Amino acid sequence: MKETIRSLLEFRRWVERSIVPILKTKENSKLIFLLKGPMGAGKTELVSSLARCFGFTEASSPTFALSHRYELQSFSIDHWDLFRLESEDDLESSGFWDQWSQKKYCVFIEWSERISVLNLPREAQIFEIQIELEGEIRKINLKKLELQL
Repeated sequence: MKETIRSLLEFRRWVERSIVPILKTKENSKLIFLLKGPMGAGKTELVSSLARCFGFTEASSPTFALSHRYELQSFSIDHWDLFRLESEDDLESSGFWDQWSQKKYCVFIEWSERISVLNLPREAQIFEIQIELEGEIRKINLKKLELQL
């Protein structure tokens, strides 16, 4: 279902209402969120808003660092920005593929279209968040992906 968001406050409330409950469900121990949308659509703001929900005062884009980790009491949130990625081979030395061996993970991937969803772990629950930007208005669609084995 596509939601129309007209302000930063609405955007933050959408994150609290739509994303936080997914993370707080005990059965959701392996989560991947694929963030899609044009430059400036709000992919980094989404993760920043989420980090604020869990008490972090600052969160920034990992474009140059490639990833940021937000450590929480019971799990961590990993935020990857693949914008500068030229191929999946560029991820080999980054620790990207190693994170799937953890017992519990929550990973947000900006510019996720730069990797194949088929290379992601099958045991994870994978969600796609598509953000469309129309002037100052955002249209957001959250859906759970069902990958075929």
